[in-house]
Amino acid sequence: MDNIHNFTHKCHDNEIFINDLSIKSNDNFNMSCIVPENHPHFDDESKTHKNINPMFIMECCRQAETYITHKLFNIEKSKVFIFNNLSFSINENYHLIKDVKIKTIDLDIHSSHQTNIGNKLKNNIYIFNVIVNKKVIAIVSFNVSYLNQICYKHIRGEINKTQVIINNYRINPEKVGYKSEINSILSQTNDLHCFKKALININKENISYYDHYQDHITGMNLIESYKQLCFLFLHERKKINLSKITITSINVNFYIYIEISQVSLVEIDSFHVKNNNIVMSLTANQNGLKKSQCEIKLTVE
Repeated sequence: MDNIHNFTHKCHDNEIFINDLSIKSNDNFNMSCIVPENHPHFDDESKTHKNINPMFIMECCRQAETYITHKLFNIEKSKVFIFNNLSFSINENYHLIKDVKIKTIDLDIHSSHQTNIGNKLKNNIYIFNVIVNKKVIAIVSFNVSYLNQICYKHIRGEINKTQVIINNYRINPEKVGYKSEINSILSQTNDLHCFKKALININKENISYYDHYQDHITGMNLIESYKQLCFLFLHERKKINLSKITITSINVNFYIYIEISQVSLVEIDSFHVKNNNIVMSLTANQNGLKKSQCEIKLTVE
């Protein structure tokens, strides 16, 4: 696929996973994605040896949505893509062993608009059926808006591009589901005994998080922050072995841009357990203002 970097909003080759696109109709597309081996981020997670990483699945869907929107709807590269809502859920086929036989995943993609609307597209909903070995293992949906630069600047106002410095150490990666320090995205607050809130502290050396400059905390990095806070709480407060946890669903609403120039907190608002099922509700806040809300459901083996 030509000019794939421009049409996925990625700069590094090893961070691009979408491969072949086929068009079934004006609102239905297929795309294959390459499953990397020993990826420094997606294969570092504690559950990856058993299951395909849900964050990897969502990133594949994000790249597919971005590519299709540019190429098939002719949305200019100058347009700004805004996540309104993202959801992810698995089904019984998800529990597949990740081995050398799984080289690709396939996306059966449905669009709420047909491509003949062209660059008049202002908003779209994409539904992704995630397929491995001809079986649907998960369903992902994106609600995305597309703004020109004038509207974007009106919404954002004057942007402070200086990234806030968080002096607190990043949390031990083993407490948030990783092995490598570069994948920890959170720092604890000054209350070291509080595991229901944490500071977002993105490591710029991690190209999975920081492939190129962003003037805000991206939706994918925010979801990663939510996920890691869930793992931290379950590890520290509930003494649960993180390798026994499976994320079964994620639902996120994005309200307002999260600025890189201000301290950002993710917090657990509620926590419920029924049998082996856990439901956690979380928010992201800056200066006391709620900017996003998330619900994550997990199961424990």
